[in-house]
Amino acid sequence: MTYKPGVRVCGKKLLILPDAVEEKSAGGIILNTNPDKEQHGVVKGLVIDVGSGCWSDQTPAQPWCKVGDRIVFGKFRGNFHDGDDGLKYRIISDLDVIGVLVDEDELQKLSNLGEVI
Repeated sequence: MTYKPGVRVCGKKLLILPDAVEEKSAGGIILNTNPDKEQHGVVKGLVIDVGSGCWSDQTPAQPWCKVGDRIVFGKFRGNFHDGDDGLKYRIISDLDVIGVLVDEDELQKLSNLGEVI
């Protein structure tokens, strides 16, 4: 999918497309009546853009995530931005990244190597 956020992050910021808020359960029960308010509590999303200064003050200075990664980030962190494509993005600080989500195949490979997750 092509994203058109209409903004490019600078410095130590990341542009994230947060996961959508579930509005109904599988059984059809309405989970929330204010999805915009609930969107502030989302903690997972897709990295769309990474500023050039991210993690430059860390030792060693290496990226914690990259464009295309799905990450977990601090709850209620960052600012919202309405993209040119109608999607709601979030701009967060590099230090708000808590972890990178791994898919089931990657988890299996790591567990075969004896890694603890």
